[in-house]
Amino acid sequence: MLSGLLASSYLQYKRDTDAVASWLATTAKKCGYSADLLVNNKGQQGPGKSKGKSRKPAKQAPSAQAYTIAVKDFISLADYIIGSKNARVDVTSTFVLAINRAISVRKTYGSQILSTLPRNDKTLASNERHSYFIGILEHVRDTLRPLIPKELLGEQEAPKRGADKLSSLFENLDVYEPSEEFLKPPDKPPVHDAKQYEPQYKAEEAEDFEEALLAFQLLLGDLNKIRSVVSQTWAGYKAGIFDVVTASVTSNTAIDIARRLEEDIQGLFQKHGGCARMIQMLYVAQCIVHGENANHKEKAGDDMNFRMYDVAEAIFWPTYELLNAFTPLIFGNNMPIYKTGHYGIYDPSQDRSKLSAREKFQEDKIIMMESLPEFYLLCKGCDFDVPAQDEFISGLQVMFKTKKIPMWLVLAAQVFLDVNHEFRGDVDRAFNDLQNVAGKMEASILGSLRFTSRVKIENWPRINDNAFRDVLARINEWVKNDPMQVAKSRLRRPLGEPFMIMKRHPTFTGLWVYTLKSLFQDIGITLANAYGSVLYTGYLYNAVLQEKLLTKEWKDMELLITLHDNFFVGDRPETPEESLKRFVLSMGGSVSEFSKNKRGRGGHNAPALSRKGPRGLTPRAPVSLMFMDRFCHGSRRSDLSVQDLEEILSKGMWEEIPEETADAKKKERSGDDSDVRLLEALRNSLLGESYELAFDYCALHLLSWTFLRLIRERTHDKLVRMYGPMYIETENQLPFVVGYILMAAVNMDQIRNVLVKKKEDIVTSELLLQAAGVLGSSMDIGSGAIISKMIRERYAVPYAIEGET
Repeated sequence: MLSGLLASSYLQYKRDTDAVASWLATTAKKCGYSADLLVNNKGQQGPGKSKGKSRKPAKQAPSAQAYTIAVKDFISLADYIIGSKNARVDVTSTFVLAINRAISVRKTYGSQILSTLPRNDKTLASNERHSYFIGILEHVRDTLRPLIPKELLGEQEAPKRGADKLSSLFENLDVYEPSEEFLKPPDKPPVHDAKQYEPQYKAEEAEDFEEALLAFQLLLGDLNKIRSVVSQTWAGYKAGIFDVVTASVTSNTAIDIARRLEEDIQGLFQKHGGCARMIQMLYVAQCIVHGENANHKEKAGDDMNFRMYDVAEAIFWPTYELLNAFTPLIFGNNMPIYKTGHYGIYDPSQDRSKLSAREKFQEDKIIMMESLPEFYLLCKGCDFDVPAQDEFISGLQVMFKTKKIPMWLVLAAQVFLDVNHEFRGDVDRAFNDLQNVAGKMEASILGSLRFTSRVKIENWPRINDNAFRDVLARINEWVKNDPMQVAKSRLRRPLGEPFMIMKRHPTFTGLWVYTLKSLFQDIGITLANAYGSVLYTGYLYNAVLQEKLLTKEWKDMELLITLHDNFFVGDRPETPEESLKRFVLSMGGSVSEFSKNKRGRGGHNAPALSRKGPRGLTPRAPVSLMFMDRFCHGSRRSDLSVQDLEEILSKGMWEEIPEETADAKKKERSGDDSDVRLLEALRNSLLGESYELAFDYCALHLLSWTFLRLIRERTHDKLVRMYGPMYIETENQLPFVVGYILMAAVNMDQIRNVLVKKKEDIVTSELLLQAAGVLGSSMDIGSGAIISKMIRERYAVPYAIEGET
């Protein structure tokens, strides 16, 4: 069930009719209308018996009585309200918008379609109810017109949303917006008060075929809008605007939303033969409307009436037929095999826009029929789970098991085809991205494993290396090798093209890129925090930069500081004194270390610790990481919580209109939290987090440790003179060098139990200058811009560093 922030157009339409019923009943009661005349919905009153062994009474708050208002009673309620003198009546804008939207949907969804249905008692009754309901709503609106404020009188039409393919077919089917009251329920359960126990009213529900057809057409309108957003996203990836993670996660979430939109109303479809009957009836009806015969074939062997192709394509009929044509091949232990060229040879070099309807369908048939046996083998013939599984593969698993084809699966298949159309011969670009990312990641991980095997610390037990090995194993099994080839060999099937699914299904491939990047970020931050390399070297870099001892910035560190706004404890330090204090606090030291006349023993005894403990870097990309459990750890969780939706909308809208305040954004979006707006916000958020997810923490850790080692070699003699030969005892204590260099530059001879006491009571910047020399020479040869350069080139989008000109 979708949250109140997201609902299908049909459910939003139902909420509007309920709003009309509720306003009429509530207002009529205020005017003196007898409550006894309102029929009580007995089925919704009681809380029911609790189950289980315990028979103690369930503690439940009193619930409000629920009443269903018959449509025919709308007229009597409206007449009573207009004729009443007992109370002042204010017709709200919410009511006016709701009734206008309801009328508009009923009028525009397709009386034309109903007229084409077979003539029988059921369809005649549906037609009558359709016209009857419109007439009642219009009568109510006309009756209450004298009470409607002048500024609302002109609102006879609902605000139109963006046009889509289905609009031209069904006379702008998607013409209304959900009202704020019904889209945005409270995040927390409300406190019980008197209002909570007031009767609740809703309109009677129709469940006939006409109602199901209305719901189905509204669903198709939703799916077409979702399809449009997904197509724009992949076009953006092709143009270099979005990275493959942004495109794939947005695309997959779109199908997830479509699935849940359908699930919310699928019970109504099932009462009338399911989606299969709905789409078949709708296609036939469209053929009749356009003066065509659904069974007409211009040429022998045609799969459909191609004069209807554009109309059929807008209701997903051709793609549905392709999936449906595969289901007879699913039986027993049969493993369908596609023989190359059976339906022709796909030529990606052709300009699809210049192809005829027949040629377009043939292209799709070749692509789909070549691919479906591969997906079938992946889902049914392989002895391994499929990591990073997308909604298309999940939906095909359902189809292979039940032979049922829900509309959200048809949309997923259509998106699969659309992406192939968009990229043509370059459809394997996402796979190339995956190999590129995996190659760089593998090199970084192997370097990190060599490091941890040599430099051992308590904060990095050997078992932590398993996280690195897990990523390497995934790369080896799915990127360097094709498990499908192994399965085909075992089953003695033709091997075919290696990595066919990865190459042809960029959504799946992009989710693999996401999986590897998310795992890599997590283990990289853990490594950097365990050794303290990045954070403490960052403090030293900042100190020499603030003292103007560097002529070039360390680009990679500046990027990291920008991404982690909590990098320093508080504001960015501007003096050596501030740097030293923040350094100690980040190590977990207490502010008491800076009290005067504190003395302690030399050596590295346990410091006076802050209750907060050592500080470290925290995972970034909060929106991106919402999907980590699902794609990285196999939870298969597909629903987004209300908190997730709020996070996406808040962050996504901020990036879309950064000049506005957060309060302004929240107010602006509250009336239009649609599926399309959510997907656009998600896409914005993912794009904004692409740098964060791409950052190589392992590489920066190794580089930082190298800098610390070089700085220690350069400053060793001076450090021995100032602090004695035991200022550090082993290499794993290298981060302490930062503290000693900073302490040498300030009037502080010891930080109790953290750093040893100075042997010479002097203050000198010589050590800072020597450290700056090491960093500066590295910056001169480009060692400080390796990661940022890789990100800049990879995404073809320049990033801005604070203070950079």
